[in-house]
Amino acid sequence: MKKFFIAALAALVLVGCQHEQSQLNLADISTSATIQGTLLYDGGYVAEGSALTTANLPAEGVEVVAEVPYSAYDTQATGTKQFVTKTDAEGKFSFKIPVGQRDITVSIYAREFTAEYNKLKDAYGKLIPATATYKHSGTSTTVKAGDITTLTDIVVAADPEDIRTRNLQVSILGKVLVPYEKAEEDTYNQYDGNKCYGKGDQGYKCTLKVTFSNGDSEEIIYDNIATNNEGEYTLTANLYDVWDITNTKVRVEVAAALEEHFTHWYFDINRNRWSSEDVVGIYQAGTRSATLGANALLLPIELNDLKINFTPADPSTIRGIGKSDVDYDADGNRLYRKCDPFGWAYL
Repeated sequence: MKKFFIAALAALVLVGCQHEQSQLNLADISTSATIQGTLLYDGGYVAEGSALTTANLPAEGVEVVAEVPYSAYDTQATGTKQFVTKTDAEGKFSFKIPVGQRDITVSIYAREFTAEYNKLKDAYGKLIPATATYKHSGTSTTVKAGDITTLTDIVVAADPEDIRTRNLQVSILGKVLVPYEKAEEDTYNQYDGNKCYGKGDQGYKCTLKVTFSNGDSEEIIYDNIATNNEGEYTLTANLYDVWDITNTKVRVEVAAALEEHFTHWYFDINRNRWSSEDVVGIYQAGTRSATLGANALLLPIELNDLKINFTPADPSTIRGIGKSDVDYDADGNRLYRKCDPFGWAYL
């Protein structure tokens, strides 16, 4: 039996140079060492009462890798074995590494991650929101079977070449308009057979969604931007300074909304004067888009007016737009003169 074991061991040594990772069964090693530690990152400033102080913060949910060369177990083997875990809410991690009779050296490193970075200030001392990439160069430790090794806290600095700060400032302005019926001269309380109410545009008080985008996947959204009574809006936006401003697009969106008091004017023949009624309908959704261009960093960008359409819920009941069953009574007497600037009679 002893001769058979020696022969098998000799055979293993002879073919060891051909071993690949999958050929080594580390589960056969009954002893182990524990390696534990804490992963922190430089998050910049944090609030401490009314003051700001710098702090290293726990890196939660980050993958940490312990890497051991297979040669630590078989001198002729090639490749490496990776043990992977994730940090907890306190940035802590732990590995149980198989260790036989020989000491082994383990390389420990955190995989690249991103986190909020708050260390840049504007001219007024206000923090500029930022996101940074963190890359860990790694550390190593040597352990033997039975060891419980606690590493010195690992602190990862922000990659200075990849700090994404929102300090690229641009301003936009524009106006949202909706249609309305307006009186022409000499028409109010008079009807000369020729005049009618016309149509115009007026400011629309509403809220907007404004989206800035650079490329296919990156967006910064400003929601609930309000217009004034004249439908005017302005927005100064902080974009990422890594964006190409000449390829940055802005999209202004208005959601559809119910309107219960759209004023429609009609001429009542029997009373010989103009009257009005409220028309129920929908202000349709609308969008306005533009590419900013290099000048956006110097001057406010004025977007073209965003004009919203109005669609009545039931045009067949509106007076004075050419519907015979509305504009005439049962005896065929005309009740209302036709005045239909929006063409509702043909919807």
